[in-house]
Amino acid sequence: AIKRLDDAVEQILAARRNDVLPPHAPVRDMLDVLLDPDVEQPLTAQQVRDEIVTFIVAGHETVASALTWAWQLLARDQSAQSALATDASRSMMTFDEALRLYPPAWVITRRAIEDFDVDGFHIPAGAMVIVSPWVVHRDKDLWDSPQEFRPERFADGAPQVGYLPFGQGPRLCIGRDMARLEGAQVLARLAANWVVEPVHGGMAEVEASVTLRPVGGLPLRVRPRG
Repeated sequence: AIKRLDDAVEQILAARRNDVLPPHAPVRDMLDVLLDPDVEQPLTAQQVRDEIVTFIVAGHETVASALTWAWQLLARDQSAQSALATDASRSMMTFDEALRLYPPAWVITRRAIEDFDVDGFHIPAGAMVIVSPWVVHRDKDLWDSPQEFRPERFADGAPQVGYLPFGQGPRLCIGRDMARLEGAQVLARLAANWVVEPVHGGMAEVEASVTLRPVGGLPLRVRPRG
């Protein structure tokens, strides 16, 4: 699997190595920046490969996971789906609510660089600290009816406390804004043109791997709207 990934990356690079736009070009993409030979410290081939792989994995699978669960929630709530179809401004709150219930990064890990105490608990230097957005997003002290799908709860934006699908603090996911924009745009465009309905009763079983996935996939019935 790693070889297939590396081969795909190499094909991308081979097609672009001799066609990199200079810094003064009106529009440059990520590869132009990574392959720029005139920077003070050009990246090595391994570093370029690692950057591309990170963008492919972190920037693709997580959004795909979030959209998968969003469509399951919308398929089971036709009123919310109809509201989204007629009002694209609801797309962001719908995507945010899907991220609350099914955060692709369901656990976030950090390693303590020094001893410290949190609410009476001693954390020694070197300890691995794990925070689970899945658990925090279902805390009854932070959310009203946390198990229910309610996009309207994000009508005024995301709260500062208790909502961390992209982490928090100085290590906040660098792709947060792009992911939210991308996810909301996809939901709005598809909902305006298609009706999505469930095939099976009940919510799909969750496979908590690197990201959250539905066990056995998520079959849905899709038909043109109107």
